[in-house]
Amino acid sequence: MKPVSVTRESRKTSYNPLLEKRLPGAGRKAKLLDMEEQLASGIIELRSKNCRVTRAAIQRKALELHNGEEDFTASRGWLSNFFKHHNFSLRRRTTVGQKLPQDHIQKICSYLMRLRKMGYLNSYSLSSIGNIDETPLWLDMPGDTTVARVAEHSIPICTTGHDKGCFTVILTALADGKKFKPFVVFKVVCPIHELTVSWSSSMHE
Repeated sequence: MKPVSVTRESRKTSYNPLLEKRLPGAGRKAKLLDMEEQLASGIIELRSKNCRVTRAAIQRKALELHNGEEDFTASRGWLSNFFKHHNFSLRRRTTVGQKLPQDHIQKICSYLMRLRKMGYLNSYSLSSIGNIDETPLWLDMPGDTTVARVAEHSIPICTTGHDKGCFTVILTALADGKKFKPFVVFKVVCPIHELTVSWSSSMHE
């Protein structure tokens, strides 16, 4: 029986079952893998309480868990691989505010065309036409992003409780492009129902 020669092409296409048994993250040290598993569990626990988790906080915690015994710096490259291995990503907080309708641009143009047909726009200069709007801002403005699982649909973030204390900012702009300084309105803790005014003068007759 003649010996069968193994060519280079056959070696490339030959199936090796050992290569299929390599696990994700193979080649990394066991201590690093244990640290990452502990870190991932901590992130999941924090997110279950709606706590905000930042990338910088993950890097600091990784250095703390690793104890600095080996050459580990928690670099951005490591953080990117950590996200991929544990299915994390940087997510933006979901809001429940009212969204603009999809055809809001068409509605604005239609309204302006209607005013022009009625002759209102031709009767006033651009400096006499303005728009004023008010928007609420909160005293406690937490970050809008957090590290969370890719599959999560709702991304809530806890605050210190002062996020309900808000103030109002009024913005005004004219049709000629001029913008006015924002006007800030705070809520009065103790409303004054009556205000006594007394006048005095330094001029004597």
